[in-house]
Amino acid sequence: MNGCARASVKDPYSAAPADVLLSPQPDFQVYRLRLPAEAVPSEGLKIRYLLDRIRDSKNSFMRNGESHNGRDASRWLGYKMVHWVQGVETAEDFVNRVASFSQKTGQPYLVRCADGKTYLLKNILRCELQTFEQHVRGNGTLENYLDVRRIQDSGLQ
Repeated sequence: MNGCARASVKDPYSAAPADVLLSPQPDFQVYRLRLPAEAVPSEGLKIRYLLDRIRDSKNSFMRNGESHNGRDASRWLGYKMVHWVQGVETAEDFVNRVASFSQKTGQPYLVRCADGKTYLLKNILRCELQTFEQHVRGNGTLENYLDVRRIQDSGLQ
C-alpha cells in the first residue's frame, strides 16, 4: 500500500506529533544480521533506519515549495547531515536539526500523502523513530535483523 498510514491523526501541520507513518508497517525483515540480545541500536543505525524509510516511501516530500520523491529526499537529507549540519549525534538531532526545516529558507519540510493530506516531516519521523524503538523494546532485541554491512558502508555506526 502506498501513502501514509494513520491511526489517530491530529490536524495537518499541528505542532503536536501526529500518529502517522510513511507506510503502513515498517518492514523490519528487510534487515539481515541478528544482534545479540544485549545489543542496543546505535544512534547511527536509527538515523539510517529513518533515511531508509524516507527512501522507500512512495509519498511526496516537499522542500522549499518543490516536490521530491523518497529517494531524492533521503539522498538530500543524508548529504545535508554530512556537509551542512555539524554535531548530529542522535536520531533526535537528525530529526530536529536536519529533517525539520530548510536552513536556506526556514520553511518546514513536509510530506504529502497519497490521500492529499500534508504533514510536517519531523512529526512523521518522530513516529517512525518511536515505532522502531518500540519494536526493539518489544522483542528485547532487533531479532528481526539489521543489515550491518549497509550501515558500515554508509559510515553511520
